[in-house]
Amino acid sequence: MPAPDHTASGMVMGHKMPISIAAPIAAQQCATNAKPFQDDLALSDAQSASVKKSFGLTSAAAPILCLLPGDTFSPVAGNSACRNPSIEMTHHEQAAAWLLNARNTGPGAPLPEAIRPRTEADAYAIQALVMAELGPIGGWKVGAPGPAAAPNCAPMPASGIFASPATLDPALFTLREVESEIAFLLGADLPVRPTPYTEAEVLAAVASCHAAIEVLQPRFESPEEVDGLSHLADLIRHGAFIYGPPIADWQHIDFPALPITQTIEGGHTIASLGNPAGDMMRLMVWLANVGAAWAGGLKARQIVTCGSWTGRTPAPAGALVTTAFQGIAPVTVHF
Repeated sequence: MPAPDHTASGMVMGHKMPISIAAPIAAQQCATNAKPFQDDLALSDAQSASVKKSFGLTSAAAPILCLLPGDTFSPVAGNSACRNPSIEMTHHEQAAAWLLNARNTGPGAPLPEAIRPRTEADAYAIQALVMAELGPIGGWKVGAPGPAAAPNCAPMPASGIFASPATLDPALFTLREVESEIAFLLGADLPVRPTPYTEAEVLAAVASCHAAIEVLQPRFESPEEVDGLSHLADLIRHGAFIYGPPIADWQHIDFPALPITQTIEGGHTIASLGNPAGDMMRLMVWLANVGAAWAGGLKARQIVTCGSWTGRTPAPAGALVTTAFQGIAPVTVHF
């Protein structure tokens, strides 16, 4: 397997952004019987402590910023009584603080109108601020609504990536929407460079291919009422990611013709054929050249998942979810 990478970027559009806007995350991601991706990355003691905090295994300090979901927001003064009034937070920082606090308190209201992202650039800047608090990037999600549609992407915190089989706490994963996906583990860095990467270069950087389940856990109580740019800022609803063993001889699989069956215990089964986004390598090349640029590019040991083959499907508490691509070992998560 490729050597681990422990770097995390605090860069947005080439500018270093100091972050001190939220407490350690206490209640967003928690697996009761799963091996965190970081175990494979041989974390340092400091990183392990950070991961434990993100899993709620140590007590978390009170939030530095008292802007919580449901609070009244003043676009002029903010909640300045809760922080140093001499520090003026940008709208990006305020939005990141709101989303981070929602990970502590549970899904809540939409972002206040005054701090919602207005452009994709705003949303990606907020992503970068959120990730600066959540820890190292363990992977990326990239997708598109159709074969010719423009892609979008979000980083996935390493603290929420697990090997199958995994068990997630339904008290923390309250929405539990699941997606069946195909992902690629990188074996080489693809740093930002002036010359765009070709498909052949991106393919050469792939170490292995995996079936996977993404669990969605947006920071909004009524996600269908929230605008798309707010979801983009919120890591496109990402909650956790479960990956299966490497797929043998994956280079010769006809993915557009590959059948998939997703089963949710209790009788809900979805059968599908192919990824609605079409060519997954198109997404990978876009991510390498455009989407991951704010983070300095893609890194070896990051896993990239290329969108849902089955849409978003809610799973009840206590359910076992199984993703089974034809001829490939199934992936499971239990709530």
